[in-house]
Amino acid sequence: MTTSHTYLVRVWLPDRPGALGAVATRLGAVKGDLLGLEIIERGGGLVVDELLVDLPSPSVVDLMVREIGELDDVTVEDVIPVSRPTDPMVDALQAATALIGAQSMEAFDHEVCTQFSSVVTCDWVVVVDDADNVHAAAGAPPPLPWLQAFIGGARLAGADQPDNADTLLLPLAGTCRTVVLGREEISFRQRERAHLAGLAEVAARLGERFSSGRLCTAVG
Repeated sequence: MTTSHTYLVRVWLPDRPGALGAVATRLGAVKGDLLGLEIIERGGGLVVDELLVDLPSPSVVDLMVREIGELDDVTVEDVIPVSRPTDPMVDALQAATALIGAQSMEAFDHEVCTQFSSVVTCDWVVVVDDADNVHAAAGAPPPLPWLQAFIGGARLAGADQPDNADTLLLPLAGTCRTVVLGREEISFRQRERAHLAGLAEVAARLGERFSSGRLCTAVG
């Protein structure tokens, strides 16, 4: 039996015919199999694509990056190993199902952390209330003083958070909860923001099931 290894490969390439085909040819040169594609940002003559790629061995990852990097105006931004094939639509439905299954506010907070990090790749997620008390966290979030400073600034900015941000704030309207998530060096792209905004709206509606009297009480 042949063992394959699956990766999300994020690439910048020119927005012109043939550019993606050239990338696929380079993948074939290292015996890579293109399983899926999502365009996560487009503008200024460039496209940011996220490719789901099967490789025969982890040892060829560096070779793949070099092969793609030899193409004119093409850059590999990141390569992320994944344990299973990903599909944004399926991931979003599974996330909503998991949130529906939460039976308490505490369980809901933890599901929010888990599901938001399943919809997009990120290094950390926290759920806070309107007083900036942390109710749940996943990954390795920054120290609380940094978080509180970021949250304060982001709340003042409102919808004007910068397009190239690598940290996002997503209020869950009507729940007294806010999701903050981030990753190092790689900003959240247009399509990722759209996925997260949709999940935030779903989470807000589902979070309203629980008693409002408990929503802003910090968990010890």
